[in-house]
Amino acid sequence: MSLDNSVKILNDQVLDVSNTDHPLTIPGSTNFSIQQSIKNLKIKIIRVSPLEMEFDLIGVDASFANALRRILISEVPTMAIEKVYMLNNTGVVQDEVLAHRLGLIPIKADPRYFSWKDSTDDPTDQNTIVFKLDVACSYAPKNYSPEDHIPQPSTASDSLNDAFSSFKNTRTESASQIQSKVSNLRNLQNLQKSEKSEKSESLKSTPKYINSEIYSGMLVWDPKGDQIERFSAENAIRPVYNDILITKLRPGQKIQCELHCIKGIGRDHAKFSPVATASYKLLPKIDLLAEITGNDAYKLQQCFSPGVVEVSMSN
Repeated sequence: MSLDNSVKILNDQVLDVSNTDHPLTIPGSTNFSIQQSIKNLKIKIIRVSPLEMEFDLIGVDASFANALRRILISEVPTMAIEKVYMLNNTGVVQDEVLAHRLGLIPIKADPRYFSWKDSTDDPTDQNTIVFKLDVACSYAPKNYSPEDHIPQPSTASDSLNDAFSSFKNTRTESASQIQSKVSNLRNLQNLQKSEKSEKSESLKSTPKYINSEIYSGMLVWDPKGDQIERFSAENAIRPVYNDILITKLRPGQKIQCELHCIKGIGRDHAKFSPVATASYKLLPKIDLLAEITGNDAYKLQQCFSPGVVEVSMSN
């Protein structure tokens, strides 16, 4: 890599893509220093949200950034569903497929408060989280009327009849008055058609069944031991998202199961990976070889994302 730690992208080639500042790049070399590498490392936080983080990693080789990416994917522990004890499942999705879908639901729980569980260990409140899923699909109650929840049509029909009645007495009216009433009549007809369409769409969207779609938010946490005291309020254990569709049921079908979550890492199974995507890209550095003025400066600015290039006014 060049002295300014940059990769150069030219018209016909890419230069300085490799780095020798890491151990044993050259056999027998001992010039690598961890302390010096730490001193050269800089981290600049760009954006942080509850589910996403973006930062600049400055002063290290791309291989270091890639190693960090792989660690995030496969070495950071989380809690995930490991065992599904199926007590009853009369839905169309078979037990093993349903268990697989349940296992991929991300669980909001701090793994630092749980110990590792081996295959020979018994489940305890220190190494296991228990969820229960007990749902049954049924028809909507007989006294349930979707039309009760649909706004009644406005007085467009009555106004339409009034318009027809008044239209009969237009012999003595002027042409402009007749034209105005015809226009109003057409508007009322269009309004009535729109109301019928909205009513039809509302009827179609009205659910006929109860619990016909099973979502992750229906999982119920079953605290064990002192978990209810350790994890309360905003720290309560729950799925990260409540709107993950698990399966669909029809009246008479039900699912009853118990789920056990344990601590694991993404190297063992993808369900333990704490990140959906972890990626890096090279930070671009643009060198302008000549001064750009006038309209060309604004054209250049439009070639990049907002805030990348600034145009300054000079005398």
